[in-house]
Amino acid sequence: MRRKLDAGFLHGSTLPPQLQSRALASDEFVLCLPARHPLATRKAVNLRDLEQERFVMFSRDAAPSNHDNVVAVFSAAGIHPRTVHMARTWMTIIALVSQFAGVAVVPKSIARAGMHGVRFVRLRGTSAAAPAMLAWNPDSVSKETTTLLECAAHIIRRT
Repeated sequence: MRRKLDAGFLHGSTLPPQLQSRALASDEFVLCLPARHPLATRKAVNLRDLEQERFVMFSRDAAPSNHDNVVAVFSAAGIHPRTVHMARTWMTIIALVSQFAGVAVVPKSIARAGMHGVRFVRLRGTSAAAPAMLAWNPDSVSKETTTLLECAAHIIRRT
């Protein structure tokens, strides 16, 4: 909106009305645990097993959609997370988890960042989708942004 980026890939399902977006394939939410957590070696974990854990959450002020999507995962599992830290980015969340500040529910694609000291474990008993999109400001579309949007549309049509 401030015209500092041409386009952006983001997790979420809502945008300010002045931006346009294209839906991408949904990611899935997984559990992010410190590497030495007792459950970190499991293939899947039921979120209810973590009801007493301390959670690092996405700040609602920073991105209401990200926060609300994670809260929906907890609601579906029937638990209320004990939130100890709020962060403004997914990378900050996994960095806090790596420093034993708590555990978190994050999009699976975040695992590609290669952060040391954390493990990503599938959630059992819930099919939680993390919506993803490509967003841009239609009032400031460059030639390069147009090319990016055309490529994205082509790839989305093929999948």
